[in-house]
Amino acid sequence: MKKIYAFAIFTLLFATVANAQWSDNPAINNPIAVLPGEQVIPKIATCPNGDNYIGFFSQESGNYNLRLQRLDSQGNQLWAANGILISNNTSDSWLTDWDMAADADNHCIMTWQDVRNGNNNAYAYRISPNGALVWGNNGIALSDNAEFNASPKVVTTKAGNAVFAWMSGNVIIMQKISPAGNKLWGANGITLTSANRLMWPQMLPVGNDDILMKYYDDSGVPNAPTRHIYAQRFNNNGAPVWLSPTVISNAGGVTAWTQILSFINDGNDGFYIAWHDDRDFNNFASTWVQHVNNQGVEQYAANGVEASPVSNMHHFYPQIARLKGSEELVVFWNEMNDTQGLRGIYGQKFSANGTRLWDTDGKVFIPISTTDVLPLQASSIESDVMLFYEKSTGAMSGNLKAMRINKNGNYTWPGEQVNICTVNSSKVHTVMNEFQNNQWIISWEDDRNGSPDIYAQNLLKDGTLGLWNPQYGTIEGQVTLADGSGLITEVLIVVENASTHPDNTGNYSLQLDPGVYTVSASLADYETITIEDVSVVSGEITVPVDFLLHATRTNLVCMAIDNFGNYVHDVEVSVTGPENTYNGTLTGDSLVFENVILGHYTGTASLPGHVDVHADTTINGVNHHIIFDYIFGSTGNHATDFSVQISPNPTHNQGRISFNNTRKDDYTFTLYQMNGIQVSSVKTGIINQGEHEWSLLFITNGKQLSPGLYVLKVSDKKNETMLKLMVE
Repeated sequence: MKKIYAFAIFTLLFATVANAQWSDNPAINNPIAVLPGEQVIPKIATCPNGDNYIGFFSQESGNYNLRLQRLDSQGNQLWAANGILISNNTSDSWLTDWDMAADADNHCIMTWQDVRNGNNNAYAYRISPNGALVWGNNGIALSDNAEFNASPKVVTTKAGNAVFAWMSGNVIIMQKISPAGNKLWGANGITLTSANRLMWPQMLPVGNDDILMKYYDDSGVPNAPTRHIYAQRFNNNGAPVWLSPTVISNAGGVTAWTQILSFINDGNDGFYIAWHDDRDFNNFASTWVQHVNNQGVEQYAANGVEASPVSNMHHFYPQIARLKGSEELVVFWNEMNDTQGLRGIYGQKFSANGTRLWDTDGKVFIPISTTDVLPLQASSIESDVMLFYEKSTGAMSGNLKAMRINKNGNYTWPGEQVNICTVNSSKVHTVMNEFQNNQWIISWEDDRNGSPDIYAQNLLKDGTLGLWNPQYGTIEGQVTLADGSGLITEVLIVVENASTHPDNTGNYSLQLDPGVYTVSASLADYETITIEDVSVVSGEITVPVDFLLHATRTNLVCMAIDNFGNYVHDVEVSVTGPENTYNGTLTGDSLVFENVILGHYTGTASLPGHVDVHADTTINGVNHHIIFDYIFGSTGNHATDFSVQISPNPTHNQGRISFNNTRKDDYTFTLYQMNGIQVSSVKTGIINQGEHEWSLLFITNGKQLSPGLYVLKVSDKKNETMLKLMVE
């Protein structure tokens, strides 16, 4: 892969800056934090411009504070030695996992839990390249409740938003936050529920503003659960895209200690995933892999395919990487004997349909022996894969090493394995970024000085450490919006792992390694444009790569439906959107206005002898309808007793029910199919007068609805009203 730069100039506000370029000596490495107390659980986030953030907990003052350091691609620390303090809010005396990511504007997004308000709650921070806390000195509270809110995760989308997910008691909560710090999925986020416990979410950003999520559904006792693995895609509104979650494995045998899995994009917004389990309960764990495409369909056999059929050995801790330019997958794992006293590293390659392509029992890369080895992370590199692993040198010490393997399973670096750190010290919570800027960055806890400190090291694609001398060229061009109301400065230009935005005149520029690239330009509610085979020559500016973006268009479908689910005809309709006002008459079941741009629409429907009905909706990739609700023949004066609304409507199973009652009472919500068959019925119990809100899942008893039209009847002892619900 080529090295990519998007250059920017920053004014640093720190008087003392530590400059130490990447070490080329595995016996030295680069100290990131050497402070009193222990420095623990580092995380890495690599920016589009090549900078790297390394965050960590520091017990410098007795409390576990959060600190952050920023380095350029050559390893120079751009902030003061030991980084800057992000938070010294009160933490617990023990820590759980946390997360961070970089966004398209080279900011760092951080999320963790602490007990600043007495309970374990999750928080989010956004830090600018000059160290400013963009979302305030105390960040944004993701949760504010008495549940145990633990191990939050974050990813950033092409649209520039940050999506968070965390465990809160027995449920998972999701939240999306804009760069400006606005919560986009409600004040309390979107809660994912099950009859069982939902645990350990992991996410991948896909499309422009969607995410893929892996999670566990646990039943039974917490320390020995029956643990099944699922996945779902959620759109930009947080609604599930797939009709039902995809089953990765419901074969069982996954332990409570199997938490974070190797989970990667397949290059087409599907994913590969690997895990180990003991599904046949023979006390031997085996490695399994699965490929799910972007429609949520498994490409391998149900419950995954096994990496090695050898039944009298353990196959633990799988790490996966895809072979670029193909649908082949490579998995590495820890091969162990029954007592786990002998350990090695084996591997396997799978075809597009999940067929084993190397030795049936797995290819041996490090034979089993009494020397402990542990695969830590795999990564794609050009047409090869790289495995980063630890080799033990004592009971509590080890070295960090790596090997690069081609598609035939052969070593490509001289000496087969290379050293990253040869200091005989404890290595804990080791992390590595994806290959970018001609290198990987690795960081870890290291007790070479006594108590743990944070160290880091780069690894170049040729297996060496230290500085490199890039020779790069420039891509530049002009972006124009042909129509619509989008902002030119929010267009995202992407070249492999690099990205940038145009200025307010539409001009952009990126500096890259010499080579041939694919360049894309995207903006929410606009068609994405991709230009292939763009050549970059060292020291030269490529012929302008310009983009003309057109707003995405679709057909707007207008419908009028009464409270009994019948279509209302002869209705005059006027709908206003971002581009025009559209007028017409509903002579049939629907009225279609063709080729309208996506965005927010408001409308009025007029029927002789009735008051006008108003409606609004957002037309996007999921919803194409605006629906006017008529209420005929209500049995009481519901308008003065209670009112109910579902939004958005049409919905995708993640709608919200807004209910306002003028008196304390007990209310019943009954949902019917259009053929009159009852779907569910739920009583609220006695509730006080005022405004109330529930998830749509409240009236479905937690079940997902199939696409179609439904009628919701709301009643008390005196009145009832009905309204239509469309699920897409």
